[in-house]
Amino acid sequence: MKFTFLDGALGTMLQACGLKAGDIPEDWNITNPDKVLDIHRRYVQAGSDIISANTFGANRHKVGASGHSPAELIAGGIRAARAAAEGTDTKVALDIGPT
Repeated sequence: MKFTFLDGALGTMLQACGLKAGDIPEDWNITNPDKVLDIHRRYVQAGSDIISANTFGANRHKVGASGHSPAELIAGGIRAARAAAEGTDTKVALDIGPT
């Protein structure tokens, strides 16, 4: 039986890297892409088969005040996840929240 391993709690990892309560995590795809990339790389190195892009809350209701469009934040999130997975068999998933 083959198991598929997913990454873990991206939000918790972002908080450990300095994301403050009330900040928009997806904003970090533009303002702190190196930190987002590093988190993804750690999940790849830990053996994740699939990593989720930092896009869970990238919708116009949540990110309207961030100064960035959902499309910009999603593109940045995908870019970081793909860079972390480059050269590996790790897949990248778009993370879509309930809104």
